[in-house]
Amino acid sequence: MRDIQGDNDAVGASVGADVPLHVPTWGVALGAFGLLALWVTWPLVTRLSSAFPGAPESDAYEYARHIWWYGYALQHGLPLFQHPYLAYPDGISGWWLWAIPLQSFPAWLFDIVMPLPLAYNLMTLIRLTLNGWTMFLLVRRLTNSAQAGMLAGAVFLLYPTMQGHLFASHVGILALWPIPLYADSLLRLRGTANRRWIGLAGLWFVVSTLGSAHLLIFVLFPLTLTLTVWALAARDWRWLRAMIGALILGGALLSVFLLPAIWEQLNDPSAVSPGGLVNFSTDLLGFVSPSFFHPLYQALDYPRAVLGVRLVEGSAYVGIIAAALALVGLWRKPAARVWGWLALLAVVLSLGVILKVAGQPIRFMIDGVPFYVPLPFALLADLPLVNIIRTPGRFNIATGFAIAIMAGYGVAALLQAIPRRGMIYHAPTIVTVVLIALVAFDTQLAWEGVQPKLPLVDATLPAALVALAEDDSIEAVLNLPINNLIVAKHAMYLQVAHQHPILDGFVSRQTPVSAAKLGLLQSTLDPALLQAAGADVVIVWHQWDAAVDERAAAQLGAPFYRDGTIAAYRVPPTEVAPDFTVQTFDDPVIRTHADLYAYAPAPLWATLTATLTGQRAVSVTLDGEPIARYTLTGDAFALDLPVPLAVGYRVVSIQLDPPCPDVSPDPNLICNSVLALEAALTRPHTATLTTPIRYANGITLQSAVVGDAFPADVALYWTFDEGLPNTLGRFVHVLDANDHLVASSDVQPGVFAAGEGLADAVTLNWPLNLPAGDYRVMAGWYTYPDITRIDVLDNVAGAEVDLAQVGAFSVP
Repeated sequence: MRDIQGDNDAVGASVGADVPLHVPTWGVALGAFGLLALWVTWPLVTRLSSAFPGAPESDAYEYARHIWWYGYALQHGLPLFQHPYLAYPDGISGWWLWAIPLQSFPAWLFDIVMPLPLAYNLMTLIRLTLNGWTMFLLVRRLTNSAQAGMLAGAVFLLYPTMQGHLFASHVGILALWPIPLYADSLLRLRGTANRRWIGLAGLWFVVSTLGSAHLLIFVLFPLTLTLTVWALAARDWRWLRAMIGALILGGALLSVFLLPAIWEQLNDPSAVSPGGLVNFSTDLLGFVSPSFFHPLYQALDYPRAVLGVRLVEGSAYVGIIAAALALVGLWRKPAARVWGWLALLAVVLSLGVILKVAGQPIRFMIDGVPFYVPLPFALLADLPLVNIIRTPGRFNIATGFAIAIMAGYGVAALLQAIPRRGMIYHAPTIVTVVLIALVAFDTQLAWEGVQPKLPLVDATLPAALVALAEDDSIEAVLNLPINNLIVAKHAMYLQVAHQHPILDGFVSRQTPVSAAKLGLLQSTLDPALLQAAGADVVIVWHQWDAAVDERAAAQLGAPFYRDGTIAAYRVPPTEVAPDFTVQTFDDPVIRTHADLYAYAPAPLWATLTATLTGQRAVSVTLDGEPIARYTLTGDAFALDLPVPLAVGYRVVSIQLDPPCPDVSPDPNLICNSVLALEAALTRPHTATLTTPIRYANGITLQSAVVGDAFPADVALYWTFDEGLPNTLGRFVHVLDANDHLVASSDVQPGVFAAGEGLADAVTLNWPLNLPAGDYRVMAGWYTYPDITRIDVLDNVAGAEVDLAQVGAFSVP
């Protein structure tokens, strides 16, 4: 930091100076950045009302639907931040959208007076323009050069990382314009503790995250850390105190937006990153990998290996012109060097948890054991909230921010050498224009031949689906196939046309709807099940799954609308109630888990049967909660487990513990899988106990089934809120009419963690001859070794003696 400190006075003077803006004026600058926005999004301007920017797998349809919802909800008196029209009938909480209002604003306001695609595209073009303009304002102040500001704004607007997010239509992440204003406010605090700038810094801190809360980690964290280290190195305690004050103020304001969303995310297991830290980290060669579509660089081989098939998260190309200017700035302007430290920090963090080059992790062997090159982000990846993020490559937004400022300093240094008199008075402006044109050409990602061409997706809506908005007989719509993220996004956008609730849908990443529900509806297309779920219309994307379309035609009749992409079917009405329904898995080889889906029309018990072969620990889970564990020794194991099924859709899984990794770290290491043959849920029995019974020690009996004739098979489903130690025993007594014990079972189930469950198959010790009469089945717990019964907390039969009646039967 010594060089930076040596230039402190110059930086402070340039930041604080009130520099008049001559050529270009701020209006001309705004117009110039608007033209650059049209360049980088070409040919979007030719289809503003009929297309969205982004590749087919982008988020354009998803975000457009959320934008539409604001206006629709306001017009119909529906909640803005809850989504009853998604995941019908339960709905989805929308606090995450409350935390990021700039993802949808001002497009939802525009949508009130103009077509939705035009509103969406106008918002995108405005924020791209503002990204360049606010960077222009910051660098103009730092360098006292309008031309340097123009170049820096162009680099920031056009930086390939940002263009990658255009490919994905990440319009929230593209709301970067407040970040230069935040940096400018922090820099203005240097040399003064003016409360105005403390307040503005806190305000811009908040606004910088309102397009995407992830920017708090990807940009604001490295930016603020760099300036904080600068203040510490310079021993500028007043500046440090002022920045801390701004952060406290900003954090307090931001909590209004973030705390509800953070609470929602932390309590949503699906929010934790399912993986991708390596795939979505930056390749070391990414910084020198231009687009393989570029007419000058398409002959290069390595960019395809580095960037893969999608120019989204991996794009980190600095650019020849921007890099050269940044180096000049670092060399000639000591004040630029603090931004060099920011760029270095962002680059290192963007590389993710392990180093990869040319698309492959760097691996070396020590004594035959593979090792990888760990990187600093590995220290942060598992922290709460950070573990929600699976895209460390987005730190290159901060890289682009720093490169733009350094390039601005470089232009300022170059232009100082150009005399401003006579015929060459306008030479600095001409040079700047030429440099901007070269940056625009060098860094453009989207090309078709020799012209730029950003991918666009069609925004037109089928008239037949628009007509459904007037049909009040439709309760909800089901979109198929499931487990296809592209279909899910397109289906959400079709809601703009038909304006009815959909059974699927999501706010962030994946639907919360039960996989069993969607899986059974798709596999059976049973009109009774569909009607019970509220699905009056089924829309099938037949281009993704022709088999589902064929089954829909067989089950539901001819579609009322078909085009090259979708087919829409009416569900025929039926008076038949849905019955017990099961879907088994197709692949008997279990590497992680295998799911069986079931629909129970009433509380019942089914028997999970399978023949398991392997040498692994396995568990059986019910809706994600363990209910049984087994250790396979290699011989065939006959699984015969009673499973409780509450009313509705349930997922019963056979899981490996631990599961095999998706990708083996070493091809020589083989993960032992398990073979599950003839797995099925069969022999449903109506539950005899459906009201939970609470015992002390956090034990709850959720359900039970007892046969209605001798011999009486008993199955119990226990859950343990406080965990279960190995010092507790479970007993089941069969009592006659005189309360005499005629049969019993007494076991110590073992140790269970808090939140786990136990499907308890009870084998009773019956006498040889059981007299005719009525019998009650009682269940209880005791402590060992003192044999003291645990209290029954609910007022049920037998509670006075710490027993609970779970069923009864008669012997004729």
